[in-house]
Amino acid sequence: MWRHVGLTERRISGREEKDNQRVPASMTIQGTAFLWPSYWLLLSNGIHNRPHRHVAASVLIGLDGPINIQIEGEWHLLDGAIVAPEIEQALDSQGQRTLIIHLDPDEPLWQHFKCALNTAGHAPLSITAENIADLEQCAEQQNIHQAEEWLEQLAQTVSHNKDDKASLDPRITAVTQYLRTHLPERLELATLADMANLSGSRLTHLFKQQTGVTLRRFLAHLKIQQALYRWQPGMQYAELAALAGFYDQPHLVRTAREMFDAMPSVIGNPGALTVVRSDALNPDP
Repeated sequence: MWRHVGLTERRISGREEKDNQRVPASMTIQGTAFLWPSYWLLLSNGIHNRPHRHVAASVLIGLDGPINIQIEGEWHLLDGAIVAPEIEQALDSQGQRTLIIHLDPDEPLWQHFKCALNTAGHAPLSITAENIADLEQCAEQQNIHQAEEWLEQLAQTVSHNKDDKASLDPRITAVTQYLRTHLPERLELATLADMANLSGSRLTHLFKQQTGVTLRRFLAHLKIQQALYRWQPGMQYAELAALAGFYDQPHLVRTAREMFDAMPSVIGNPGALTVVRSDALNPDP
């Protein structure tokens, strides 16, 4: 039976917070990553990163026990947490294995998790040891179909009912799908507004209201996702920037640092991370 369990939380003292801030961000990731077009799941070794904001929503869970999660500048010791898009966060798993899930704000799975958020845009989350063992088996077998089923079950459990979820305005869904398909170099608001049959200002407002992010940030996110999916060991960042639709290499680097406190090369180290891709991901669109 799929269920999530009670929460462990302890606020971290000021001294501990200062100690955490002194630790440099980890740039080596080991484990297994499952990649889909609008979300990904990572089972990793210990991770410590600096505060950052990204367009994707986050689900962060300690696999060996509670982990330190910073949300909007305040550290908490948690079994896990759901964090909405654009909420500043940082992670210090103190060497413990960690599950990190990123879900695009228009991804249907995110609409399940979204139901659990408080007014500040986050919520605690815990899962059972049995659930963790099932996911570890998916990673050991590199079975992306079972991993997808596992994530779908978690999402439905969080929302308590498969029909109890938020939904996006179909006009906003049409815009996000257009941006995914075309990945334009620049945002053409007039084109998107015509598509949605809205004024530019109304579309801008509705998009932010529905997804929690701006159109410009969403497009930058799609490009950094493209860079993540297309990265290969030895690839030059200038080449990667061109493939992912960035203006230039510095634009790619700034966006990656801001959104992930890391570069795509973090997962490109040979042998460091096993990457399992969905069939829906075409490396040469």
